[in-house]
Amino acid sequence: MTSSPTSPPAVDDEEPDEPTWLERRYARDGIPDDVALWAPRVMGAAVVGSVAALVSAFLPWAHARLTDRGEDLLVVTAKGTDYHFTGRWVVGLAILGAALAAYVVLRPMSRMFAAGVAVLGIGIVAAAMIGEGNNTPTVHKLRNLRIGTVEVDNPVAHTTIGYGLWIAMVAGLVVTGAALVWVAFLSSSKHRR
Repeated sequence: MTSSPTSPPAVDDEEPDEPTWLERRYARDGIPDDVALWAPRVMGAAVVGSVAALVSAFLPWAHARLTDRGEDLLVVTAKGTDYHFTGRWVVGLAILGAALAAYVVLRPMSRMFAAGVAVLGIGIVAAAMIGEGNNTPTVHKLRNLRIGTVEVDNPVAHTTIGYGLWIAMVAGLVVTGAALVWVAFLSSSKHRR
């Protein structure tokens, strides 16, 4: 009897896979396998949220338009980094958040650092919310402008929030939520030992 060339090779299910270096580190620190499986992924979400917040600072945070009788006369877009305080704070907090979250994955028993990641996420949200209030000076600036030598009869200036600001707020919430879930994972693993 000959074997068919299309039959799959026999699989030896007796030997388990070799644990990764991160799994070995978590086992050494006494973290249960189910927590060790999900904890790095949760803090990975904090890293991704921090990177999204960093990118959002370079995206539009505000759009301001000066219109007269329905026609756009002047359109201004401001990025997060155009604001001296808030956009730059988001950049700094996002860089710190990504670095600290990566450190927490490597040092799993550092709950204080995980709490620090949550505080950085709250800071990102707060800076973005303050940035939302920065739209008002742009409106005042547009109202005082004259378009060339033509006077406008009925100027209307208004702003809308740019998508970069929304991304910053949501990313800050993701960072905070991931860090709090991480702390909950560690707390549950301590009670199970």
